[in-house]
Amino acid sequence: MRKIVWLLVVIAGILWALPDKTIAGSFTYSDLIYAIAFIIVIFENLVFKRPLIILLNKRYSVIFYILLFTGIGAMTGMIRSSDTIGASVAFLQYAFIFVVVLTVIHYLINNKMENALKVLVIFTIPGIISGVMVSLSGLGFVTAYDSQLLYGLGRYRGFNGSLPTAYGAQTVLACVIIYMMFRISKRFINKLFWFTMLLVCVYAIILTASFGAIIMLGLAISLIWWFFSKHTLLTRSLLVFAFCAGLSVFYSHQTGNYQYMNYLPDIVKIRVEAAGGEFGSADVRSELNRLGVEKFFENPLMGIGHTQFMYHNPHGRVVHNTIISAAVESGVFGLIGVVLYLIVPIVLAYRMVKAKLFDAKSYEGVMVRFLLVYLLIRLAQTTTSHEYIERNLWLPGLVVFVIYATQMNRKEKAISQVGQPV
Repeated sequence: MRKIVWLLVVIAGILWALPDKTIAGSFTYSDLIYAIAFIIVIFENLVFKRPLIILLNKRYSVIFYILLFTGIGAMTGMIRSSDTIGASVAFLQYAFIFVVVLTVIHYLINNKMENALKVLVIFTIPGIISGVMVSLSGLGFVTAYDSQLLYGLGRYRGFNGSLPTAYGAQTVLACVIIYMMFRISKRFINKLFWFTMLLVCVYAIILTASFGAIIMLGLAISLIWWFFSKHTLLTRSLLVFAFCAGLSVFYSHQTGNYQYMNYLPDIVKIRVEAAGGEFGSADVRSELNRLGVEKFFENPLMGIGHTQFMYHNPHGRVVHNTIISAAVESGVFGLIGVVLYLIVPIVLAYRMVKAKLFDAKSYEGVMVRFLLVYLLIRLAQTTTSHEYIERNLWLPGLVVFVIYATQMNRKEKAISQVGQPV
């Protein structure tokens, strides 16, 4: 059974990286595969009479409150919105992550840290596929897939125009885990593979020419440099690269001089020049966030309803900030649920780092610190995205839940055994 579940999760990761992955609404083929894996896990637990529901584990009790508040927020969003289906689907996505996907990940890890690494390797599949396809396209090898540009501003659509991880800021998240695998790998061939994939994904980020991606990349490298005492040559080189990239964009923005960019891919130059003196859509998004906060204080309890904000601003767009979006659409209850959803995994990862549950030089210690970096980057990403509940991007966060629950249960068991009479 376990091998079948592993195979299904790998297939789900691959399907997420393919075009046209949506079956209906926001339900994807990878979701269907996870649902099948969940049914297999439940069936096996019934046969062998094991604990059936993951939420009964006291270490996951906070999930109940996340679902409670997001559920109430979804109800208020439905009451004040004409899009009742959309509001209910938004809540069901949270429930799907925490009940179905977490159950499958908990089952696969099964108290073994080596399996946690395997789950994270599966997480990198979409990022690697998109990074390879976009990079090959940039080099002119697969123009049939990525020859189109987004809005004529020099931004690649990604693999056949539909893969979210091909967009820079989300590819940065994959880069953090890929670099972690490079640090943890022992064999030279493995290190070479992960280093190559890191270069490919960074190049793909450059090709997307996203200002947000460049900022996220610099933030990711800075956090890695901060959390790891050994400032390796690779880390320092990446930090210098991110700093120079950010400085060059700022210089071009202030002076209008793009001559230095002749040394970079043409797509980057097109993107920066087409920004018209602005950092992409940053100014519009900032205004949308400000208007969203104002609308929240007008209706703090109930919100204005799911997807209704686009009818309350001159741009006709939604808030590009997950937290503000939850507040303005579903009120204070939805806000609490989403904040818990984003912050709890960070708190758990930070607790494990501060408690020094693992040797800092061991692969477990390295993994937990990298996961903390990942979660902080993901939190930063929520400031530019109005929806942040994609299942594939939540796998590392779910791994944190499982590792924390496993370690706390072990610690509690060890303490109880010490107190028993010999």
